[in-house]
Amino acid sequence: MLLHDLFGRRIYLTDAGWTHIIGAHPYMVDLQAEIGETLQHPDEIRRSASDPERARLYYKWHSGTIIGDKWICIVVKVLPGEAFVQTAYATNKIKRGELLWPI
Repeated sequence: MLLHDLFGRRIYLTDAGWTHIIGAHPYMVDLQAEIGETLQHPDEIRRSASDPERARLYYKWHSGTIIGDKWICIVVKVLPGEAFVQTAYATNKIKRGELLWPI
């Protein structure tokens, strides 16, 4: 699946990536639309503290999901010439990492 972020960057969500997401976080089956929404309209984008050169964390607050009010985090791996969703999950708080957007 081809998605785009707020900057128009093409971000791929592969079948293997989706299988990983729903295997690790089964509730994400019902939150698939929130992945695209979070990429296109994030509240914050942070550099990953564990992979600062390549991973970006897109966060958006979603109220009233099937698991309550949560931040949805989309982890995007950015490589030369391509970007893809590495994983996606819901969380109660934003992880540390350099704030990239908004600045």
